[in-house]
Amino acid sequence: MKYVVLSVLFLAIMRQASAHVDLDSPVGGENYDPGQVVVIKWSIRIAHPQDNWDLYFSTDSGVTWQELGIDLPVSQLSFTWTVPDVSTPNAKIKIVMDNQGPDYESISNDFAIGVFVPLMLNYPMGNETLAGGYTTNITWQVNGLVTFDAWNLHFSDDGGNTWTSLAENLAPETLSYTWLVPPILTDQARIRLEMDIGGTIYEDISGVFTISDAVVTGLKNSEDKHLLHIYPNPVTDKMTITGLRQGDIRVRVLSLQGKLLINKPLTNNSDKITLNLTSLRPGPYLVETTQSNSKVVQKIILQK
Repeated sequence: MKYVVLSVLFLAIMRQASAHVDLDSPVGGENYDPGQVVVIKWSIRIAHPQDNWDLYFSTDSGVTWQELGIDLPVSQLSFTWTVPDVSTPNAKIKIVMDNQGPDYESISNDFAIGVFVPLMLNYPMGNETLAGGYTTNITWQVNGLVTFDAWNLHFSDDGGNTWTSLAENLAPETLSYTWLVPPILTDQARIRLEMDIGGTIYEDISGVFTISDAVVTGLKNSEDKHLLHIYPNPVTDKMTITGLRQGDIRVRVLSLQGKLLINKPLTNNSDKITLNLTSLRPGPYLVETTQSNSKVVQKIILQK
């Protein structure tokens, strides 16, 4: 309990340090037409001795910025914008809280102007809080009639500076992915969805969202978590799970970032099973065991 409280407290401090103003609209993923009238909205998360607001627009994912409104009144929390006559899939809006002390800012994810975007990431979009050790469904959609080869999914815990692959070459008809949220602490998590059309990659990236490791062990069922046991741990080549109920079960082994590595649906006739891990490299992994309506996630260390 103390660890949970400290984790949540630390998470709150992290959020305060990085998010004093929120850009509420656009958030990213929108598709605007030139000449369209759009209301840009923002809100104050933490108030400061503030001088004014500065508003900027980018057509190149934030490499360069153009002024939209400078020295806007502190009381102003929206701006009516006529979308310019440009064509770009990489537009961004930035709002800057211009303070007497340090300035703070919030930047949208990429949105499109005057171009057709064939995909859209529906969840997560940004600003969500997910609990590490639990599963969630990443969902998306196809815009229009598009023939393409595959989907790819990636995860970042540092706002998009570095990316880890979650899934590659998912079938075109796939529109969701069950993701075991990694048990880490970050308010800079992002998901990137890619559509591969003959080697040309279109992408949609979520806004930043939060992962809380308050459920640090990832044990989800209060009854089964005391019964299921993995040994040996650390493991060298094979692991055994005991305390199982008979019937249909599923064991998934995932990286700490939530990438699925082993997926074993089994019919169990005893209270234990053994799983071969020789295909994996040494390191930490998550083992998710599902039986009936119960799901337990445990951490193992693989050594060779």
